[in-house]
Amino acid sequence: MRKFDQYPSYSLSPSQCIFALKEIIKGPEYILKNYTSKTYIKYIHQFIKHQDYIVLWITFYPILFVLKSNCIEDSLKKHNVKTSFTQAFKPFLSDGLVLKNGERWKKFRKIGEMNLKTKMLSSFIPTMSKHGNTFITKLYSKTDSWVDLQKNLSLTTFNVISECAMGISTESDNLQNDAETLFSLAPDAPAYAIKRLFNPLLWPEFIYLGYCDYATSGKIKVCSTLFKHLVNKEISRQQIYYVNDIDHSDEEKEEIFLDKIRDNYLSHLVSLYIDGLNGNDDEIPIEDIEYEINNFIIAGFETVKVSVLWTLACIASEPEIQERIYREINDVLDDDGYDIEKLNQLTYLDCCVREGLRLFPPIFSTGRTSQTDGAFAGRLLPKSTEIITIIWAVHHDETIYPEPEKYDPDRFSSERVESIPSSAWIPFGFGPRTCIGYRFALCEAKLLISLIIKHFTIQTNKFYDQIDFTAVITLKPIEPMLFKFTPRGQILL
Repeated sequence: MRKFDQYPSYSLSPSQCIFALKEIIKGPEYILKNYTSKTYIKYIHQFIKHQDYIVLWITFYPILFVLKSNCIEDSLKKHNVKTSFTQAFKPFLSDGLVLKNGERWKKFRKIGEMNLKTKMLSSFIPTMSKHGNTFITKLYSKTDSWVDLQKNLSLTTFNVISECAMGISTESDNLQNDAETLFSLAPDAPAYAIKRLFNPLLWPEFIYLGYCDYATSGKIKVCSTLFKHLVNKEISRQQIYYVNDIDHSDEEKEEIFLDKIRDNYLSHLVSLYIDGLNGNDDEIPIEDIEYEINNFIIAGFETVKVSVLWTLACIASEPEIQERIYREINDVLDDDGYDIEKLNQLTYLDCCVREGLRLFPPIFSTGRTSQTDGAFAGRLLPKSTEIITIIWAVHHDETIYPEPEKYDPDRFSSERVESIPSSAWIPFGFGPRTCIGYRFALCEAKLLISLIIKHFTIQTNKFYDQIDFTAVITLKPIEPMLFKFTPRGQILL
């Protein structure tokens, strides 16, 4: 305890501990509703916004909360082991990249980065465009009425990530039911995590896994069963090529290889697995392929959906910004569709998306655990300290972002962006565990938003700063965001 003497800290008094216990007894749903809302977060932020960091004592257990960008290197760059709190999400995320640590994390991090370089990313643009156009077609059937985008946008981002990860979507295979099961489970994950946090009976992993399976009526196994089936199917497909390519010329082998390795993440992982079986590389356990696909999809579709929703709410609230985006789209895009170069030319839209991610970061916070005694902000940081970086607070630092509650895309213009430290904009994390799919997410968000603005003038039922949200994993609106889409050329009603 003395090691934290020099840290600004706050500890609960005995009466506050009793009050907290009474609140906890009311259940996870009550805690989520009352202690993760925008109102409560802003109330607490008023008391701590001038602190760079603060230690919160829960009885004898200290948790270090990081609130400013000048401490990000000490929290996220120096430490790459995820906080133990994230283990509460293991039933949903399995043992994929999000929860991996040590050498296994390094190995699969490297594989993931190799498969999400610019060349691979370029091959995903047609898939994004295809599902984006399907989404636009659906919007045309709902013009001039208030629309909740949640379901259709979830389906769109799920289809994009599924086809890029596994080569299938709800349009090709019978994946619709599995997708809807996943959509129904996502909102419940925080409640299960909080229930485990405060119930020692659920701390043993096998009990918690069994509880989640029981509480979801077995639905939690749907996705793992799907991933297992698809991995085995892809292994069988690729093994045919290894049997048949023995007596071919080098030119024919190259052609076979290109056919064997399809442009999706699963195909590349399975290729590495088979190479390992044939002694050409280190073997990858088949379970790890399932885990990585799980993480790629679950982490991908929800965060992109939330990012697009919030950015659309901001753009719809500001007609002048919306028209400026429209003019840029007309200047850059033509009838040939999208490619990576054209997306990169949408510089003002890029500023709009980045400002949306600043104001409403899809991930509210991220955590690490210190593995050795070290230093933090010039002070001793003991081993095994839980460090929680509040991304939302970092993004609302008024010393870096004047009027932090205002949606101002020009903050990220070429003239002003240099004044923003790299550690002050961290919607995808920072340091060695930065989200490997952040370029993918930015491209998809820009493509979907540009398609919408190209075809429609949009309105929202609430100005962006009037929308209440809850913040546990992702930043979600408490009530549905409603939008009205008027085809370009029609008069707004």
